[in-house]
Amino acid sequence: RVLIFSQMVRMLDILAEYLKYRQFPFQRLDGSI
Repeated sequence: RVLIFSQMVRMLDILAEYLKYRQFPFQRLDGSI
């Protein structure tokens, strides 16, 4: 298990795209509504 912290939401978007591409399961929690 890994926790990744970032102040930039765009970085989380990029990381999510990569994880989907590699078919890794992940959960995302950010302050967006």
